[in-house]
Amino acid sequence: MLCHVCGRPCRSLGAHIRVRGMAAAEYRREYGLLRTRALSARTLSQRQSRTRRAAYEASGETRTRFTAGRAMAPLGRADPQTLGPHPAPAGSQQRPWPARSPTLCSP
Repeated sequence: MLCHVCGRPCRSLGAHIRVRGMAAAEYRREYGLLRTRALSARTLSQRQSRTRRAAYEASGETRTRFTAGRAMAPLGRADPQTLGPHPAPAGSQQRPWPARSPTLCSP
């Protein structure tokens, strides 16, 4: 994706435009983009989706917590405080997905 502000190619524009002092909604409005227009490359979104889905499927505890949240949401009881802390999956370093690559885009 190319930044409309500076013309640099980026895989994800979210952080890139925040560095330039713009919010995503402001960027879309300024350049006539639809609200539904993603600000990240499709390949990046697909890779993140696959990685997060694999982490979800590998963690029985996460699936149980999602199920509990879904059951409570229609009743108005899906309060994050009642669900407790969100521990990192076993063997991970605080997140179930890899750290961001420093080459996504430079400010």
